[in-house]
Amino acid sequence: MNSSKLDKFVERVNQNLADYHDQLSGFGNRELIDMAGKISTMADAHYYMTESHDFSDEELDFYLQFQNPLEVISDYWAMRRNDISDMSFALGDISQDRQTLLTIYPLIEEATLNTGSSLRRYTDKLAEVRKFTESEPAVSQQKQSLADRLQAANEKVKAQKSQSDKTETQSGWRGEKYAR
Repeated sequence: MNSSKLDKFVERVNQNLADYHDQLSGFGNRELIDMAGKISTMADAHYYMTESHDFSDEELDFYLQFQNPLEVISDYWAMRRNDISDMSFALGDISQDRQTLLTIYPLIEEATLNTGSSLRRYTDKLAEVRKFTESEPAVSQQKQSLADRLQAANEKVKAQKSQSDKTETQSGWRGEKYAR
């Protein structure tokens, strides 16, 4: 493979992603939520194209013809992801990982309104997953993806707690939110 072609390709794909991020900055929260699927497929395609796939010269020549190869691959990935019949593979993987999943995700009997407890649980489970993935060099990308999802959930819970604390401080209710 020609490394200068690969460098040119990666540079173009990185610029495609930067341009896409610039486009997203003009949208509001609701619009961004509605675009979550497209945002995810762009991120997936970028990662795959820059970190995971070994391109042949022929492939690079093909993709370098496009102004936005990231969009080309992302659109095809989106079509694949939108085919719900493929979800059976995910369910099969879940079936194989049942015991692990029971220790990672909150169970119904553990449900609590205390965001602090949820945050501690996610943080603890995230640390366990990271420890496991670091100790097992043969851990699949799916397991790493699980760690990434837990990290995202952890950050979401932190943000919600921070927003909740801020709202309570501003309103002066401090735990009396529903006492009216």
